Amino acid sequence: MNKKMAMIITLCFCVIGMSACGKAAVEGQNVASHMVQASEVAETTQVTEKTSSCETPPKFLVWSKKTYYLKETHSTAEPMVHYGYMKCENGSYTQTISDTAEFNVYSAGPSSDLLYYGEWGGKRGYALYSLGVPGIPVNAAATVKSVKIEYANDRKANLNNEEYILIRGSILVSPSYVTDVLPFLVPGKGIWWNNEQKTLSFAFTDKDDYIKERFLIKIGEKKFKDNNKIFPIRQEAILKNGRVYLPLRGIAEAYGNVVKFTKSNGLVTISIEQ
Repeated sequence: MNKKMAMIITLCFCVIGMSACGKAAVEGQNVASHMVQASEVAETTQVTEKTSSCETPPKFLVWSKKTYYLKETHSTAEPMVHYGYMKCENGSYTQTISDTAEFNVYSAGPSSDLLYYGEWGGKRGYALYSLGVPGIPVNAAATVKSVKIEYANDRKANLNNEEYILIRGSILVSPSYVTDVLPFLVPGKGIWWNNEQKTLSFAFTDKDDYIKERFLIKIGEKKFKDNNKIFPIRQEAILKNGRVYLPLRGIAEAYGNVVKFTKSNGLVTISIEQ
């Protein structure tokens, strides 16, 4: 074998060796990446109290190294951001990556609370968890500085502090901010309040140009009526300091709208899509 041929063979071995080393390095990076991901999952594996059965929500839940305590078994707070999935075996809850899991964890509206969705006592619903010491609720309202609504008809509204309230993780708004999600046009002075019956109505103009009552909701009831059809909602209407506040999300979704929440620097934006 002459020197030229030997140099060519040596060069080929070097190239092949570099390729193999490069491949090994990439595979090593991939393995390391998976190890990091596995470590992250292990680090955030959720801890709960073991219960008597999977139909009983645990009294506490550790999520992202923070401990949340059970406040309500069936809450009316509205789920906002989906955080992850949980599974249960014989009353023991653990985190899972399966999107077919029957238990889901969400943020509770714009607050710092968590909602744990499952079947509790034979009824599906959201168990509400709050940070801190058991029995001491977190003041979620302090984290909301302003509210903005973006409607499907491109209208936008910025609400002042008297035009919305935060109740158990749900944002309720003044009646005038609900009219844009209704499937009918509310005429001027078409919002009626009955102080004796504690009901609020939205009127419409019929084909004969008469203004008539169409939508009716009663304070404290988790339902409303439109054209004599009953629509159930999870959050009731509230009367506070002489003002009526309505659950915008519940009413919008009852008419088939999609409601999304985003929060940035204390500003909560409610986006309504048809």
